[in-house]
Amino acid sequence: MTFDTALYGLFVVVLHGPGGPGGQFSLYEFDAGTAGMTSLAYDTLGVSLLNQNGQPRGLSGVAIYGSSTPIPEPQSYAMFFAGLGAIGLMLRRRRPR
Repeated sequence: MTFDTALYGLFVVVLHGPGGPGGQFSLYEFDAGTAGMTSLAYDTLGVSLLNQNGQPRGLSGVAIYGSSTPIPEPQSYAMFFAGLGAIGLMLRRRRPR
């Protein structure tokens, strides 16, 4: 599956078996980190999708739960505020007295 936008951090993929959201399902947690993830390959080999007679059935849907926006690291905030402080000092020095 390919995502429209990159996913960052933790997200969960839910494979729904036949019967929709009320039926069988499996949850898989992924960590895309700060680099992001744009696609994911999966199969159903480890998912038990059997009907009442024990015959295999296919998936009815896939859902993704998570955040699509990256969360800045503390170092990013430190650099941002250090830059604002430097700009403030420069502006203060340029002001005539």
